[in-house]
Amino acid sequence: MASVFSEIDRRTNKSSLFWHHSESNPMLDIDQNKLYEGVLKIPIPNSLWKERKFVLTKSSIYYYEEGGNLSQLRSCISWKHAESFYEKCSDEMRYGFRISQNRSSQDFYTKNTDELDIWMGFLSKVCIMSDLDDNYEIIKELGKGKYAEVSLAKDLDTNEEVAIKSISKELIKESSRGVSGVVNEIDIMRKIKHPNVIGLQKVFESESHVHLIVDYIPGGDLFQRILEKGPFSLKMAEKFIKNLLSVLDYIHSMNIIHRDIKPENIIMKTHENDFDFKLSDFGLASDSTEPQTLRCGSLGYVAPEILRKEPYTKKVDVFSAGIILFIILTGQDPFPSKDANDKLKRNKKGVLYFQEKYWKTIPKIAIDLLRKLTENDPEARYNAKQALQHPWLNPGRNLFENDEINCSKKVAERLSFGDSSKKEMKRPSSVAPDLKSEYFKIRIKQGKHFTVQQPHCISRRNSPKKLREAILANPGYDHVASKKQIGNSNGLL
Repeated sequence: MASVFSEIDRRTNKSSLFWHHSESNPMLDIDQNKLYEGVLKIPIPNSLWKERKFVLTKSSIYYYEEGGNLSQLRSCISWKHAESFYEKCSDEMRYGFRISQNRSSQDFYTKNTDELDIWMGFLSKVCIMSDLDDNYEIIKELGKGKYAEVSLAKDLDTNEEVAIKSISKELIKESSRGVSGVVNEIDIMRKIKHPNVIGLQKVFESESHVHLIVDYIPGGDLFQRILEKGPFSLKMAEKFIKNLLSVLDYIHSMNIIHRDIKPENIIMKTHENDFDFKLSDFGLASDSTEPQTLRCGSLGYVAPEILRKEPYTKKVDVFSAGIILFIILTGQDPFPSKDANDKLKRNKKGVLYFQEKYWKTIPKIAIDLLRKLTENDPEARYNAKQALQHPWLNPGRNLFENDEINCSKKVAERLSFGDSSKKEMKRPSSVAPDLKSEYFKIRIKQGKHFTVQQPHCISRRNSPKKLREAILANPGYDHVASKKQIGNSNGLL
């Protein structure tokens, strides 16, 4: 099957030739984004060679003319393939690499294998690679979804364990977002460098799949952690939400909106604490300064303005973070519901369901931050930077002091326990207080899909294994997760 990146490469280069005139300032790109430079040889007609100094940046390759001046020609190689080669000519061994896409290619030759390895190491951060089996050994399957499967693998050079998300090219083209969804995910993940975000190491393309090589985090996701341990301590909850808001502040400063913040996309680094994690799955993320309109996200976590079909901003991620804070403080579902449509209505209203017995030990200052994160009106809702300045998250604060927060009448009504919503909500007595849930899809107008979390009647005493068995045995739902998906898929499904 042809490369899924051929069209984006054509749009990026705007020329059928490998080298073309740069429309931007080459020196600015080199100064800000240079990865490596070195001397290479390229073949020219009549079996001759041209030796030049080449400069690799995060998106392009440039070269210097014979006189030492930077050429105005460059090649944008973000969506081109890079592949190394050896060739024997008479008694001489030659080592090099080829960068190609859309019948346009350029061969480059290095002096030796050491130089070749250095260049390929840097090119793997920029280009699409082609030799997955030569670089990684698959250990086992971690999970399988509709469009992708995730495997644990070993880097044959470093012995490092990585996760490989393999996406079917055939299914990519059949999906509603098409190739743009994969291109967008790769583009965004290449930009992000943060200790609390899953790192994209390399991208490979084979005849049938696109493979994303990402960090492997063995600690399981936040959903599993809540199943195992229940609500977090106040100290752990404070540290966790501070880390999450710091990540959001970072990606929002880059005009990136995640749009699917939920426990399954938060991968815990260790079992030693409950606040070190990496944010995963940027498949629904957007990279734009403009208000967004695409309806996407996971019910129970999605911001109300998305469900109301209103244009929205980065603050949708903050709302989702607030829902997670609600859950880790209490182990409760803020939108308990009898079915998926009921959950949709409650999520759309954006009014959280408080039960006094779960909140009477939570300091008012923590509740105040929760309120500001989940404000129904996005104009009044905190952004991530504002939330990080909240008194509860300030260093040195005594989390157990009886803080007094001056709340308006509207706020007091919203945080009241035992309001009218409690009367109309007949929550099943057997719904587990620690949010044991299952996943299925609900089709909404215009063919859009949301992942719905439907509370399942499972006893709190049941183990995660029994919970999973009960979920899979429950009839009548179109599961997003098959048996193979239940477990640690590194937040990639």
